[in-house]
Amino acid sequence: SITFTATVSPVAPGAGTPTGNVIFTIDGVAKPAVTLVSGQVKLTISTLTVGIHNMTAKYSGNVNFATSTSNIFTQTVLP
Repeated sequence: SITFTATVSPVAPGAGTPTGNVIFTIDGVAKPAVTLVSGQVKLTISTLTVGIHNMTAKYSGNVNFATSTSNIFTQTVLP
């Protein structure tokens, strides 16, 4: 299994700790939302097949913070 971690933090001059959810999308398939704890989420997954996988993490936003989506990143699973 592999654990992905996303950290959500405000951009200056913003301040505070964001709350809400993050959705990881792996190869175009959204995984269930994960709730931020102290500005961070972790998703552990053990079903990735051998090969290269494209992923993003999208923050849902809340009353004080706007939504945002990470750049695409890749994870290679070796045999």
